[in-house]
Amino acid sequence: MSAIKSSARNFGISSQLTTVIGVQIRRLLKARKTRALLAIQMLPVLGAFVYVMFESLDGLSMFSKIVNTVTIPFLIPLAALFYGGPAIVEEMEGRTLTFLTLRPISKSVLFIGKTIAAITVAIPAVLIPLSLLFLVCLFQSDDMGQSVENFLQIIGGSALGIMTYTTIFAALGAVFASSILASIIYFVVVEILCSVIPNIMFLTVKNHTKTMAGFSSEVGFWEAITIGQALPAEWWVSLVFCAVLTALAAFAGSYVFSSRQYYV
Repeated sequence: MSAIKSSARNFGISSQLTTVIGVQIRRLLKARKTRALLAIQMLPVLGAFVYVMFESLDGLSMFSKIVNTVTIPFLIPLAALFYGGPAIVEEMEGRTLTFLTLRPISKSVLFIGKTIAAITVAIPAVLIPLSLLFLVCLFQSDDMGQSVENFLQIIGGSALGIMTYTTIFAALGAVFASSILASIIYFVVVEILCSVIPNIMFLTVKNHTKTMAGFSSEVGFWEAITIGQALPAEWWVSLVFCAVLTALAAFAGSYVFSSRQYYV
């Protein structure tokens, strides 16, 4: 009998989680900020298109440089800020959190569901323009096979970076009950300012996203610091780092959101 009750409870949680994810995804897709984010993400595509039309260069090199200097350091965190930071706080600012918590759904399910929805929307918001950028640059590539191989690694690393950033920003929103302010402070202090410090740089999401995307340095530790490359590491080390950090952020955000009383 207890096994039946446990199974029914798990099914109920799964149903609630699926509902929260579906509703939130539809909500985010209709949001004005999604259109604004896509417009920003398309800027490198337009710039590359103009450059390809009037300049002769290696497309793969241009694509890698844009991803390494623009997409990973700025556009990926931007998408996570758009969707992860406000995942829970927007309900407080919109005065809808009280109504949601009165429904037969736990705060943990609400937090996890909205975070998963944020990740689900953020990933294509970055990867679709990134794929268009690759197609534009492909016209000027001499080695299509190598280009496709690098592209797939960049896509995978970028998706994992988005997942980690979004979960961290969602957790910060739950902890500090402030829209994206805490996320912005974290990004500026840790991911930008502290990323130039050798011992801290290895702990940044940006560094591990670059490694997973194939931008790991082939030079020594200090030389990598000097030229601004990702610190030397195996891709699987970065994968484990991001997976653990994502899990910890999800647990912390869920726990804090479940235990705190928010006043709206």
